[in-house]
Amino acid sequence: SCLGNPNARTPRLDAMAGAGTRFTQCHSQPVCTPTRVQIMTGRCNSRNYWAFGSLHPKELTFGHLLDAAGYATCIAGKWQLSGRGDRFPGTHPNRSGFDEWCLWEVDEQTGGSRYWSPTIKANGTLIPNTEGKFGPDIFCNYLLDFISRNKAQPFFAYYPMALTHGPTH
Repeated sequence: SCLGNPNARTPRLDAMAGAGTRFTQCHSQPVCTPTRVQIMTGRCNSRNYWAFGSLHPKELTFGHLLDAAGYATCIAGKWQLSGRGDRFPGTHPNRSGFDEWCLWEVDEQTGGSRYWSPTIKANGTLIPNTEGKFGPDIFCNYLLDFISRNKAQPFFAYYPMALTHGPTH
């Protein structure tokens, strides 16, 4: 309701919007990887994009800024920014300002399924026993645990979801 919907009653979200920072405009690309690069850096792709699947290692992200400001930072979901070989090296979430991470396609071990029985790593370790589990549930549970552990201090949780891709589930 803080955005003007007269039918929505969202008192907790309204309180968060009143006490925090509201971002009311965002402009990005209609393709997943360039969009994540643009959102994380706050810069147009004409200024930061150098190869699909690569976040330039020298790019400054909101993770860096929030980490430097004392926030606990976490990302869970889709990464796909670790680079494409020597010509276009990318970067890793822990070198992009994130203290903790739970991600699909963060390296060669995690390029399998993102949905059912996914290949996901959390802080460098392949998550075991994912047979029959749903990737987005794993990401959400990881974020909820992070929020629970950090609720007494400033924190930032970023969820670039894997659900926005085909096949649609």
